[in-house]
Amino acid sequence: LHLNTNLFDDWMPYINGVRDGDDKAVDTARERAVSTVMSFGGVAAVVELAQKVKVPYLMIPALEKVALSLEDSEELIIRAMAIGTPDLINLASSVSAWRLESDPDAWRQILIDTASEKGWTPRTLAQLLLHLPDGASSWALVDGFGSEVAAAYWDQKHPFGLKGSAEDLKYALERYIAAGRAMAAMAAAHYRLGEVDTATLLQILEQAIPEINEARPENTTMTTYYVEAVFKALDGRSDVTGEQIAAKEHAYLPLLDERKEPLKLHRLILQQPQLFVDIIKLVFKPASGETPELSELDRRRASSAYRLLSSIKTAPGQTGDDVDEGQATGWSLEVQKLVAEADRLRIGEQYLGHVLAHSPMDPVDGGWPHRAIRAVIEKVASEDMETGVRIERQNMRGVFTKSIGEGGGQERAFAETTRKWAEVASGYPRTMAMLLDLAKSWEADAEREDVRAAKDKLRD
Repeated sequence: LHLNTNLFDDWMPYINGVRDGDDKAVDTARERAVSTVMSFGGVAAVVELAQKVKVPYLMIPALEKVALSLEDSEELIIRAMAIGTPDLINLASSVSAWRLESDPDAWRQILIDTASEKGWTPRTLAQLLLHLPDGASSWALVDGFGSEVAAAYWDQKHPFGLKGSAEDLKYALERYIAAGRAMAAMAAAHYRLGEVDTATLLQILEQAIPEINEARPENTTMTTYYVEAVFKALDGRSDVTGEQIAAKEHAYLPLLDERKEPLKLHRLILQQPQLFVDIIKLVFKPASGETPELSELDRRRASSAYRLLSSIKTAPGQTGDDVDEGQATGWSLEVQKLVAEADRLRIGEQYLGHVLAHSPMDPVDGGWPHRAIRAVIEKVASEDMETGVRIERQNMRGVFTKSIGEGGGQERAFAETTRKWAEVASGYPRTMAMLLDLAKSWEADAEREDVRAAKDKLRD
């Protein structure tokens, strides 16, 4: 028998040497091919054809059209499952699915009897149910095969986007979660997260953590995409607190550290000194004593925590362009106390300075930092903290460009502005001294840029 197997090698195959885009013509050609194979060699020949073609799944519509008998269908799944390749299992599962829809009682009994005769495990039997359409009636059929088969079904079921009723969605998510597949629940509900209650979303986030950590996927693009969608769905809901969301964000730092939207965690960090110090402890080892060996997960979390520290862009106690002095002072002094207790005083105070460096301008006198932050600097009275402020202010300049031979004009402008701020802060001696040191640093940068520009001219 000579047969053009190309019909099942591509979604748009060649017919008579020409690629055919006519769906009806393609379907007719495929049906004719399967019917011919069936008439010449029976089910065995059909299974042999499925082994030879590139996309056996394309045989399914044709198999439905040739009106396989129950006996033929049984023989097909037995032969396909015996071969056991993924393509043949999918073929058998598809045949089984439309048999369950057309002859549910008879086919269910055939599956039970065949499973017993062939010694199929619950997992193998479940594979023959995976192509059932989503919905309560299908899942009732699955449950009818017993708890072991049902558990194996939800353990293997691909998380296609669910299109059924809200009740179907809720039921499916519960079964995915019970199977330890919270990430599958995220994927299945992705386009309908607004219909999922808050408690279930929080449960999914909680249970997905060990699943993600255990899998340690190299390509986390889709995982991150699904996780961010869940956080977005939670945003603005009245039945979840910012603290609850922030706690979940903390657990998901390795996936959220490059998120553009501000995290609830940022605000919580500036309200809870202990949380800020906990993050410091994730990143930096203690000043004394032995450093424990870090696991790969610990290293990933430390890297994410470092980026989280670097992403804080507001000051404690800040609302808009104003800063509450009491809140800013209380938070900063408590941080200073806690980092000392954690044996991370110097680095902790430097990162406290990094945070304070993001103070807004003062709306009254136009100076920087805000008067409330000047008061904090005076009360904390730490050289390491002031060093942290200076370093972060210079880093906040970001990427910059210069024309050829420009010299240090930009840096002198920064120095001049900073000296003016120092004059405004004359009532705050430590702040004034810190600003003068920062101005000197800008001036030193300006001189280096002048030298560089002069050397460039000499080369020309």
